[in-house]
Amino acid sequence: MAGEIRTAIVGLGRAGWSLHADPMSKIDAYKIVAAADVREDRRKEAGDTYACNTYESIEQLLKKEKDLDLVVIATQSHVHARESIMALKKGFNVLSEKPFTVNAKEGKKVIEAWRKSGKIFTVHQSARLGADVVYLKKFLKEDKRIGRVFHIRRSQIGFARRKDWQTLRKYGGGSLNNNGVHGLDACRYILDCGVKDVWGDLQRVNSAGDAEDHVKVMLRAENGTTVDYELTAGCARPSPDWVIYGTLGTLWIESKQVHVKWYDPSELPSIEAEDTASAAERKYGFGETIPWKEEVIDLPPYTGPNFHQLLANTLVKGDALFVEPTMCQEVAVIIERARKGTAFPAT
Repeated sequence: MAGEIRTAIVGLGRAGWSLHADPMSKIDAYKIVAAADVREDRRKEAGDTYACNTYESIEQLLKKEKDLDLVVIATQSHVHARESIMALKKGFNVLSEKPFTVNAKEGKKVIEAWRKSGKIFTVHQSARLGADVVYLKKFLKEDKRIGRVFHIRRSQIGFARRKDWQTLRKYGGGSLNNNGVHGLDACRYILDCGVKDVWGDLQRVNSAGDAEDHVKVMLRAENGTTVDYELTAGCARPSPDWVIYGTLGTLWIESKQVHVKWYDPSELPSIEAEDTASAAERKYGFGETIPWKEEVIDLPPYTGPNFHQLLANTLVKGDALFVEPTMCQEVAVIIERARKGTAFPAT
């Protein structure tokens, strides 16, 4: 591709325009040559801004454009899978906005189309490059202060009402597909192993439409670590973004600060269970004082290449793909299993 990635963007809404077209236009490797959207004003804006060909639909674009290196799918969630398959079958590399599928069966078809195509397929799981996720990924791999991690709590909590298309299930809307997919992908990413058990609960508490805006998902990983994930538009009280439970202490991230509280087991004597019929002096516990150590630092900002630069490095230089689609399919399965936890909407 000689350093120039001829790119078409399908869907010029918030994601297509702000999350893809704008950052890609600032990277020399990309050239936006085509765009598609149902709205005439957005097509005109794209044509004026990028001097690109514009179309009303992906069908028109794929029929006319033959010399493309990448197709970006940034339409409504319920058509991501179908449109990704269309572009892959035409022989183009594809970047899909999340979620790349709204159900695991359809996701499997995308994976099959990708493997048959021999092209590159990836998903815009950009939360993996968030400062919090980057820090935790490194901490869990390299830092043993808090001991063996046995539980992770991830909270995305706020109080808000929405009325846009993402509140409607017919478009693949709902908090789980549109924000939860980032949170659950991040949890799976830092776990670095598969997920064995899933439980979920969905409710609609504040938003218009018929999709959920309150999500609770519990996971048990293959290594035994559990995850408590909460995403809600129905809680006005803030909570730490992450809490990592370890056998020797705890890490939590709150207000862009990392807190670590731990102890050195060599500074305490070993203990054994008292195998007696009653507790000594009718008391439980033995008054031990743990010599805690604490550290608080500002969350280090992520300063590496952004998602689109990493993708450009894959397309032009052959670097390993940052977001591999099979893990995205794992997350699609997790989401589908979570939906089965409770009947939603209530019958």
